[in-house]
Amino acid sequence: MQQTFLTEKELRDTPPGSPCYVVKGTRLTPLALEIAAERGNAIVECDTLEEIQRLKAFDKRVALGAAPSRRELGRAIRSLLQENGYLVCECGAENSPEDPANVLGMAQMVQSGQVCSGIWVDEDGIGPTILANKCPGIRAVHCCDRQTARISRERHGANLLVLADPGLDADLAATLVTTWLSAAFARAGHSPEISLLEEVEKKYLRETIVAVPGDCSCAL
Repeated sequence: MQQTFLTEKELRDTPPGSPCYVVKGTRLTPLALEIAAERGNAIVECDTLEEIQRLKAFDKRVALGAAPSRRELGRAIRSLLQENGYLVCECGAENSPEDPANVLGMAQMVQSGQVCSGIWVDEDGIGPTILANKCPGIRAVHCCDRQTARISRERHGANLLVLADPGLDADLAATLVTTWLSAAFARAGHSPEISLLEEVEKKYLRETIVAVPGDCSCAL
């Protein structure tokens, strides 16, 4: 069986901070590994080429929203995403910018599969994070540094990033967004934390379903 290699030339075609998808068994040259580390390209192994194409298309859809006082920073993040080939879906266009339901709308976009991830820019980040996490399937995280951004994605499969900090500027925001998006969640196997999360979600979701007379969709 012929061995497949990923070279530094092919890796440079991947935007900095974006995942690089390869078929399982692909070997990386030493220089390719070095460049991947320098540019923040996570190497994600897939079973087939079809899976690679599917993930590439889905991972490039991101919802973006910002509180009124963070609009300028939101625009900077949008430019960063678009420069790296992401399709950006703006949140909050139909509601008042002050409406907290904007982040809830973003969470529902992620939950329904319209986008792969969501990024919300806020003043303190606490309220939006709590609100978003009320939606089943949403794992919203409030990150202020690269380590928490990376770990939240790799270990916990976070799918909604909340950025909020008094010292948050365009450079730090770009670093956090790039780190978060480039960290690959292990889709093949769940950690004990993820398994527990899903178990708790299913338990309490079942307990809050109310049967409506005549509606067969409510039968459990």
